[in-house]
Order: sequence, then C-alpha cells, then structure tokens
Amino acid sequence: MKKLVLSVVTLLTFGTLSSMAQVNATFKVDITPLLAGGGTINNVVSIAGNFTDRGGNLVNWSPDQGPMTDMGNNMWSRDVIFDGTATDSLQWKYVQGATWADGDEGNEWVNPDPSCVRTGDNNNRKILLPTSGDIIVTSAWAECQQVTSSVKIEYRGLFVTVGPNPASTNLSIRFVGTTNAEVKLTDLTGRVVKSFKGQDVTENIDVTNMKAGLYYVTVVDGDKGYQAPVIITK
Repeated sequence: MKKLVLSVVTLLTFGTLSSMAQVNATFKVDITPLLAGGGTINNVVSIAGNFTDRGGNLVNWSPDQGPMTDMGNNMWSRDVIFDGTATDSLQWKYVQGATWADGDEGNEWVNPDPSCVRTGDNNNRKILLPTSGDIIVTSAWAECQQVTSSVKIEYRGLFVTVGPNPASTNLSIRFVGTTNAEVKLTDLTGRVVKSFKGQDVTENIDVTNMKAGLYYVTVVDGDKGYQAPVIITK
C-alpha cells in the first residue's frame, strides 16, 4: 500500500529579521514510491540544494556531500544545521545515489503544489526556514507535498505551533510573541473557515465537520507573519 503523503508547508513572512539563531533541520524522504515504480538506488540516497547560500553546513548542490542515513522501512534521513540568516526560500531535492548521474527526483513530480518550484524541466522542493529552533521536513519521493513539524521554532519574531498535521478531529494553533495577532483558517478558495484575534494564546479548532482537504493557517501581527497549509483528513 502506498504511504500517505502528509502535507505541504509554505511559509510567508513579512518585515525584516530581528535576531539570528541556529536552526537544526532534519530532512526525511520515504523512497517507497520510487521502489514501487521500479526505480533503484545506488547504495545511498543523497540530498542536494542551495544549503550554503541559506546558511547551512552543507555544500550547495553537491549530492556527494549529502549522503543520507538509511532509517529502515524505506525512510532516509539527513540533519543540516543553519545559522538562521536565510531570508529567501531553501530549495532542494533527493538523489538516487551519490552523483547527479545516478538520477534525481526532479523530473518525476506527482501532485505539484506551492511547496515545489519548477525551473525549465527541473523541479525543486521549497520551504522558508525559520529563524531558530528545530524542524523536521518529511517528504515522499517525487511527490511535492511535504510536512514540517517543529519543537518551538521562531519565524521572524513569531513562535507558532500548528498541529497535528494532518488533523482529523482537532487542530491546535499556539502562538507567542504577539501583541494582537489576527489568525485565519481558510480553504483553497480563500473562504475563511475560522478567525480570531489575540495575544499569546492557544486555540483548539474542532475540524470534525470540515471537509477533507488542504487549508491554510495564517497568523499576522503587524509586520510579522506566518502561513502554513494543513491537511484535514477523514
């Protein structure tokens, strides 16, 4: 059975940086779709992207420098440390071996969405890194959708936690570092499903009666902002 692809995360921010701190990121990819389609790997799965340009401790676009660790059950993982200075999106992809000649996932996307970007005939994954904290980005091979989970992360002055993701019964939105933030949960048409204002609060939303699909959580407080998609399942 094909494994569930969790969700996309696209982060929008406003204003300028207020502080810099370390970001510990773990990238995970499930290669089940690759193997199910008859693909193979050459001993290792690698990650490559514009890491150095975004303050990461991994050389830009060098699969031979980005070997991942086999975690079992077709899941591969790699940790990368960033210095918190990134102001533009990180782009990356996964490679079937240690070199580009081994083949990458960039021409085989399923269900493209805003968390990938296409340049010519080439697809890359894309997220905006937080200012500080720990994040985990989980993807399925050649499927642009991905989920980002976190442990107290800061996005340009806003500490926001949204979960679980996907959600089937309740969705919790917690944010601190705000004065009077406006929060909206919208569907893909832009219709506001839920909205509220507050300072440093936790809001639990009952999603039991909501239709399954992709929604967006937006938190805006002055020139600071955060937006992340969440998936509602049934």
